[in-house]
Amino acid sequence: MPEALPDKNTSSAGLREKEANNLIAEETREKVSVAESETQSNQDSEKKPSAESAPSRPRSRQRARDNARNARRRREPRRELYADASVPRVIYERRQGTTAHSRAYLKKALCLYSDRAQVFFENNYERVNTNLIVSTLVVEAIGGEKFALQIAEMLDSKFSALENEMMRAVNELKRIANEKGIPEESQVPSYDHKRNYEPPLHTPQSVQFMTIVSLFDRIVARVEGAWINKVVSSQTRKALISNWEKRLVRFVQELQQLRNEAMETARGAGYGPRAKAIADQVRSEQKAELVQEDVETNSTDDTPEKSASA
Repeated sequence: MPEALPDKNTSSAGLREKEANNLIAEETREKVSVAESETQSNQDSEKKPSAESAPSRPRSRQRARDNARNARRRREPRRELYADASVPRVIYERRQGTTAHSRAYLKKALCLYSDRAQVFFENNYERVNTNLIVSTLVVEAIGGEKFALQIAEMLDSKFSALENEMMRAVNELKRIANEKGIPEESQVPSYDHKRNYEPPLHTPQSVQFMTIVSLFDRIVARVEGAWINKVVSSQTRKALISNWEKRLVRFVQELQQLRNEAMETARGAGYGPRAKAIADQVRSEQKAELVQEDVETNSTDDTPEKSASA
């Protein structure tokens, strides 16, 4: 009788083969289960975004914008352009602080003879020049052509009106002196302590303000000359000079008001913070630019009239 074959399920080799098949089947079932779970999760996320992912998108977009902006600000040259480290580089410098910007200005010599004109100029030029710069730069920041033209016309009108008024006063004082028989060379006195200035001019209106101050100097000289020649009394001399000082102070206040109106317009247009930054910056830059020096008085142009005609 032939020998019976060993049972495959009971032999050691058969047991090992059975265990291996069971392990393979179990791993396969686990992979299928994981794949099905991932598919279901993806489908659920497509139907309804999770609460955690929603706010992450705006934050990621903001980070991307910030990184791009910072990269533009740096604008560093690519290092791989130059193999030699000694090659000069040009790197963008970010303008920070009040003195980081470069502004155009001119210098113009101004000689004032009377003490009243000197004091008025020293006390008011920086303020006026600052207000004029702020007004023009704020208009530039707003960018409105109509508003810029309006400001320019208002400034020209104010300066021209005051200049014409002062010229009429000079001519009237000259006429009175001629009627009293005062010789031309004796109508305007000389001064023993004239002062020369070289102020920075940042706007066209700064030059016009210097003209206004020069005319005030001529008016004071003619009034004091009329007083010395006994054409007017001491009280009249004091009143005339005081009235013109008050007139010029009102003019300075009008320029301040014009500057305030420009700032208000900037705020209304949404440029308030930028306008304030411009004003603070200009105020800081204008602190020490006025140069003044005493000069000897032995020159021939020792009167405001001779200086004006030169």
